[in-house]
Amino acid sequence: MRKFLFDIRSHLIVVTLVATGLCGCASRSENREQLAVAAPAASSESATSRDQNSAVLESFSGEYDSHELSSYLNDVARRLTPKSQPVTLKVVVLDSPIVNVFTAADGHIYVTRGLLALVNNESQLAGVLSHEVGHISTTSASSGHASMTPAITSDQPVIMRDMKVPALDYLHPSAERDEYQASVLGVGYMRDAGYDPSAMAALLTAMRDYERLKSQVDGRPPDSISRFDYLTTHPDAINLWRRALNDSGSKSNGAQSADGDAYLSRIDGLPYGLRAALGLLRGSIYENPLLRVRFVLPGQFEILETREHIYALGPKDSVMVFDTVPESYEGPMDEYVAKVWAKGIQLSELRRGHLKKMNAAAAVVAIPGSQQAREMRLFAVRVDPTHIYKFRFEYLVELKTQNEYRFLKTISTFSTIPENRAKALRELRLKILDVREGDTVASLASRASLPKHFQTDFFRILNGLGATDAVTPGTKVKIVEQQNEGTPLAGVPSR
Repeated sequence: MRKFLFDIRSHLIVVTLVATGLCGCASRSENREQLAVAAPAASSESATSRDQNSAVLESFSGEYDSHELSSYLNDVARRLTPKSQPVTLKVVVLDSPIVNVFTAADGHIYVTRGLLALVNNESQLAGVLSHEVGHISTTSASSGHASMTPAITSDQPVIMRDMKVPALDYLHPSAERDEYQASVLGVGYMRDAGYDPSAMAALLTAMRDYERLKSQVDGRPPDSISRFDYLTTHPDAINLWRRALNDSGSKSNGAQSADGDAYLSRIDGLPYGLRAALGLLRGSIYENPLLRVRFVLPGQFEILETREHIYALGPKDSVMVFDTVPESYEGPMDEYVAKVWAKGIQLSELRRGHLKKMNAAAAVVAIPGSQQAREMRLFAVRVDPTHIYKFRFEYLVELKTQNEYRFLKTISTFSTIPENRAKALRELRLKILDVREGDTVASLASRASLPKHFQTDFFRILNGLGATDAVTPGTKVKIVEQQNEGTPLAGVPSR
């Protein structure tokens, strides 16, 4: 067997990748007066419901565990639930940086911490939740709601499992009719609870500006939208909410317009971006302080993490997967690939060699059953006797040349990081600041732990400020900063 020496001298790819994403939910209804939303039966907390909730959490890297924040969100949701049409709701915060929210028929509302980071007051939060309550109401009034639980694929070969991003099983765009109906209901729920329905329009505008900035940073077209984003799964959300406001005769009445402090105090310290346990992303550079590995992701790919995988989604349904759960194997690496990882699969171009003095192996697999010819490249590297890490990259064969280059470029940057570097890595967190006399947008924005070239634009979007708005002394604002250096990352190993 020929030995293969992986080229480790390739240049790093200098790109910026920020994961954002969102979800929607389909629903059907007639009109608000005709709805008869009944409380979920006891079976809503049955094994089926628990299994569904477990599958959602697994697909979005788990629940963000904050009793105070969870209780607050659920209190707001209960105030938005129509008294004449009771439905048991439960708001769950997903520990994900994407910007989205979606619902289940059993009354679960799943909102990401990425979306919560953009919300600036309780009225905006009420807008997000009221729209989802509208989806739950219309879904409960119909009988055609499909299960959210993804299809089981355990019969697939190991290397072909988990190639589809599991979050996409829940991020389905709704029909315009359903989105409009949920918005009409949401406007009514907000008005009845004493909130200003126009606050949601301001938040949706901020989401649009946020996505445009991320597209600019990622090198994507200015009007492109992430497949994970709220504005993808809630099509034309801004216009439909404004239409619902106009059709209902609801105008801004300033209700609860000064409720920002109540909300902001509860998201002080909220993580922003990826978590240390799953690996941190700075631009295109992925570093995992717990595993003590790093690599550079390809440009213009969107990132989403789960508890066991890092997904990078690219053009033409190309997808790269890095497994964050290492394996152990003492034999030759090509033997590991052929007899363990890809056991029973026909491999081509199976080669073994070294990457930065680490034993490694690579192979190619033809993907059966696809309309267009697709293949998968495999790469496994052993950093020490008990830690083998794996990459998979699936793509269209017609785009083989550029995708081969992307894959080889990525794996050529894979390396271990020293213990002191691992301990120095810090998560990003939201910090709530009091605006003082003399503070300006520029001075506050400069305090954020972000690249200088988009600090100011990001600060304005994060705080719902227009292009010419100034900050007001005595109010509160959000910045993003690194976690306190005095706070160690639990579980950082030493080797």
